[in-house]
Amino acid sequence: MSDNRGSNIIINEREHNNSGMYGDEAENITVLVSDDDRDLMKSIKKGGTIASIVMAVIGALAIFAPVATGLTAAYLITGGFTIYGIFRIIAYFETPKTLRSGFMLADGILSALLGGMILVDAVAGPAGRASMIATLSFAAGFMALFGGMTQTADYFSIRKSGIPGTGVILFGGILRMLTGALIILNPFIGWFSIQMGLGVFLIISAIALFADTRAID
Repeated sequence: MSDNRGSNIIINEREHNNSGMYGDEAENITVLVSDDDRDLMKSIKKGGTIASIVMAVIGALAIFAPVATGLTAAYLITGGFTIYGIFRIIAYFETPKTLRSGFMLADGILSALLGGMILVDAVAGPAGRASMIATLSFAAGFMALFGGMTQTADYFSIRKSGIPGTGVILFGGILRMLTGALIILNPFIGWFSIQMGLGVFLIISAIALFADTRAID
C-alpha cells in the first residue's frame, strides 16, 4: 500500500453536456498531493522568485547604469571567448589522434590569443576598453546585418510557396539589417543601446516569471 499522506486539492466544477441531455453537470475531482510534491512546489516557487528578483536587478542596472553594465558585459564576453579557446585546445589534445581536427586546434589557438590580447589591452587603459567595446559591437552589428539579409532572402523563397503572413518575415529582416547597420556606424552608442534593450527585456521577463511562480499553489 502506498502512503496516502497529503492534502486534497479540489478542482473547480467542470461543465459538460451528455448526449441526449441538456444542462450543466458539475463533478469534483480530488487529487492527492504528497508532502514531497508540496515541498518540491515550494522549492520551485522560491527559486523562481529569487531568479525573477535577480533578473529585475540586472535589468535595472542595464537601464540606469548602461556604461558600467556594458563594460562588465564586455569583460565577461571577452573572458568567456578566451576560456572557450583554451578549452578547445585542451579538447584537441584529449581527442584520439585518429579523430583530431586541425581546425579545432587552430580555432582554439586563435580564440585564446585574440581574447587574451583584447583583455590585456582593455586592462591597460581606457583606449583598450574602448577598443574592446568597439570590437564586440562590430561583431554584434555584423551578426544582426547578416541575419537580416538571410531572413530577407528567406522571405522571397517562402513567398513563392504562397504561405500567408510572410510580410512579418520581411519586416523582421529589414529591421535587423537597419539595427545592424546602425550599430556598425556608431558602435559605442549601439553597444550601450543593446545593454538597455536587454535590460528592458530582463525586467519584462522577470515580471512574467514572478507572476508565474506566485501562481503556483
